[in-house]
Amino acid sequence: MKFSDLTPSISRFEAGTTVNDIAIWLDTDITGSITHFWFEQDGYRRICDNQPREDSESLRTEQILNPIPCQKCKSLYLEDVLHGRKALRIWADPPVLKKEGGALFNDMHSQKIGGPISPEGVTMPKIPMSSFARFYEVRPAEQVRIVRDIRTRLMDPEGYIVRDYYGPLRNQLKATHWTTRDIEYFEDGLELFLENQKFDDRRDHYRRLSEAYVSYWHNVEGGYFTVPPTDVTIAGLTITVRPEVGLRTVGGDYQALKLWFNSDRPSRQARQFIVYLMNKAKAQNESWGDLWYSGIWDIRRQNVLPPIKPARDLELGLTGQIAAFLHIWDDLDRRSREGELPY
Repeated sequence: MKFSDLTPSISRFEAGTTVNDIAIWLDTDITGSITHFWFEQDGYRRICDNQPREDSESLRTEQILNPIPCQKCKSLYLEDVLHGRKALRIWADPPVLKKEGGALFNDMHSQKIGGPISPEGVTMPKIPMSSFARFYEVRPAEQVRIVRDIRTRLMDPEGYIVRDYYGPLRNQLKATHWTTRDIEYFEDGLELFLENQKFDDRRDHYRRLSEAYVSYWHNVEGGYFTVPPTDVTIAGLTITVRPEVGLRTVGGDYQALKLWFNSDRPSRQARQFIVYLMNKAKAQNESWGDLWYSGIWDIRRQNVLPPIKPARDLELGLTGQIAAFLHIWDDLDRRSREGELPY
């Protein structure tokens, strides 16, 4: 599928007496799509936590046309993000639509997150690949539900930073190993860094991750260099890929290394998605496999996980990430030919 083929088509669904426009992008299969309930609070939309669990989880396709009203806010918004694109489906109780009129749609989004809803979808600003990749959780019944709302980060960036569990460890790595390319700088300051952690469980977890990290890098030989971030915009969504470090191994392979700090929670599926997109990129470019290999190292598992087929809802996000990585590899190829890389 070419990027130029990503043009929207508009479909209409009826929910009770309300007919709503839905932006559905080309090649989108609505089966198993992502749905969720929302309510208005302090000018922002939040996930409604007052509904029974079975109502707040993802719904099967046959249930989508019969949404259950939210008892907390008396108005229902059912959001459906298809293939990670701008496509958005909104229902509201008919009395709410009648009372609020068109202003309801204009008030649902502030300019911080791309402006009002339109039949063409919601235009999101630039987001990092990590937030996008961790936006979904695949459940056993082949259902997908939202586990991290991108808008939460965009509307409340300070609060998001506070909730970044691995932020301090990531910043410590940036200030030591990733800046100096010398693992000993990270090792020398590790004990002091751990002592400064307020919570015992976090300190213990950081220690285990750090020991695995140090063990890995002591067994890696090669030259390190900076890999600049790359932005790719598809269907109005800009996806940013920021590799932590470039590595040229003794064997001569260049790697754009992206490190993921994963807990045991099943919602952290980013590592599988990235491996999947790398294999998809390889399949789309016959010469790719002979030129480049990009590793995504999982600190907890200490290996690159085997590829899995992700939810179809991630297709656009994966396509954008593939394009971004291809940009990175092309840049590495150019820098290698021009003698800008070490060794």
